[in-house]
Amino acid sequence: MAQLAQLLALAVAALLAVAYRSGLVGPDSALFIAYAIGALYTGQQLLSRLDMPLGAAFEAVLARPESRANTWTYWVYLATLAISAAVIVQILLDALG
Repeated sequence: MAQLAQLLALAVAALLAVAYRSGLVGPDSALFIAYAIGALYTGQQLLSRLDMPLGAAFEAVLARPESRANTWTYWVYLATLAISAAVIVQILLDALG
């Protein structure tokens, strides 16, 4: 079930990027959704590591794919964060210029 949720988060991030670039979603909504995807997904990853100190949990989430049962979930997580970050950067660049 958790793997399905991870794939769903990736799909939502990708659809958000397409919807924002095509003008179907405004910048304010896209910024909120992109931030929420990153924050909630990271929070879920940290909650699954409650037995670890916070610094070690962040390190495991962001830098150690071997800390997961399936290594591909690490790459799905990074791809989701990268797409969300790209949407946020695009919004900020559009606002500046």
